[in-house]
Amino acid sequence: MKQHKASPSRLDLSLQAFFPRRSTAWLSRKGQPSKVPTRQILVLWMVATLGVMGIACGDGAPIAPEELAVVNLGEWKVEVEAWHQDRIQRLEDREGWLSLAGLFWLQEGEHSFGSGEEAALKFPAVAPELAGSLRLEAGEVTLIPPAEGSSGEEGEQAAALTIDGEVVTEPVTLASDAAEEATTVALGPLRFFVIDREGQLGVRLKNREREIFDVFDGIPRFPMDPQWRIVARWEAFEEPKTLEIPNVLGGVFEESSPGAAVFEIDGQEYRLEPTGSPDDELFFVFGDTTNGKSTYGGGRFLYAGPPQDGWIVLDFNRTYSPPCTFSPYATCPLARPEAKLPIAVEAGELLWDGYKTFAY
Repeated sequence: MKQHKASPSRLDLSLQAFFPRRSTAWLSRKGQPSKVPTRQILVLWMVATLGVMGIACGDGAPIAPEELAVVNLGEWKVEVEAWHQDRIQRLEDREGWLSLAGLFWLQEGEHSFGSGEEAALKFPAVAPELAGSLRLEAGEVTLIPPAEGSSGEEGEQAAALTIDGEVVTEPVTLASDAAEEATTVALGPLRFFVIDREGQLGVRLKNREREIFDVFDGIPRFPMDPQWRIVARWEAFEEPKTLEIPNVLGGVFEESSPGAAVFEIDGQEYRLEPTGSPDDELFFVFGDTTNGKSTYGGGRFLYAGPPQDGWIVLDFNRTYSPPCTFSPYATCPLARPEAKLPIAVEAGELLWDGYKTFAY
């Protein structure tokens, strides 16, 4: 049996291919959004003043929250808009989150797959009736190609399973996304690979020709508001804390949290505990009172840059919806009860219009 070298794929839990990186624009929220034009003038004056005085962090002095609260509003808007456009482009990638077309959890044994009635794993009609089989044994999944000629002369070319452009002619052990790279199998416009969720193995199927690509025209957002760019106090834990994060599968993901972001809105203190590394970037799954109304019911996501001298910036204008907004075949984390804010975070993405058509 040949052991195949894995090829890259996008993973649920990293979400790195799904979302662009953070920016360095800074602003804080204090009280209700201001409509006074002079507030923007004051912020820009602060930027110019700091530049003239030569105040910088290069001398090793700790960063004050007031410094993180300074932003050039014009540049900030450009950066947020660029972030959003990059996200849309990533979604529109033919092997991105919009392409999710199936999810099959495997039991021990062999499972045929294809579009035919006799196939155990039902693929879209674009697949041959019997395209091959997958065998789960001792925690490993093996791809078994169909017998030569089993698809008939007309279906022989369409039935070809390939990995990295090479036709699969003998059984191949597939690496799951728990490894550094998952093995991606191509079948015409279809792509599939093995996912591992807390030890449960399944097959994730993508379709480069899914109908959603014909109707997707972007994601609505709340108006950009710099008041929702918050400078929060960072409280690092002495030891990483294990968070039990619920997911749409009805299970729980156990993830490590290095600390908490603590901030005030309208005089009330709130805290959110992210996962990830404080030396790189942090990932927040949170809820608020807009969920299930104008935003996705299970909560939304937000990345933030590493804390600086005990402070961290949360730009809720970069809040985005999980992949479950576009497909019922994602394995999204949901907001923990402790991460549900009792306020309306009217920033970031709104619920996509096609949610009920493609994600139910």
